[in-house]
Amino acid sequence: MRKQRLNGERNSGFGLVAELQEKQWICQTRVEIFTYEQGQFSGRKLIQAWFTHPKLMHAIQRFVSDFCLVIDGTFNTNRLKLPLLVAVGQLNSGKTFPVAFSWCPEEDEASYAFFWQCLKDHCFNQCSE
Repeated sequence: MRKQRLNGERNSGFGLVAELQEKQWICQTRVEIFTYEQGQFSGRKLIQAWFTHPKLMHAIQRFVSDFCLVIDGTFNTNRLKLPLLVAVGQLNSGKTFPVAFSWCPEEDEASYAFFWQCLKDHCFNQCSE
């Protein structure tokens, strides 16, 4: 998949994302696209992958949209040692539940900004009254 050409779909060509989408997860990626001096496509690099499941989106819309959401990173969860950002919400029973996940290059402003933008795009903009 690494050498496939981009076909206009945001997440096409990345094995992890393709697998998650096949299992009905919602994914968004941050990529760096490389081009030759002539403007031709030469390659791309996956910078960050964000994902959640529709059932989690339903829970976030019901319990978190007007309450509290906590995002934190954890380290050494994979062989590449990429931080895993995890957003959690709290049910009315007081228990926490995962909302969304993101592997990122580091815990920096760009990674958190991308994470928040994905939450806004896929979770909070679709909240029903």
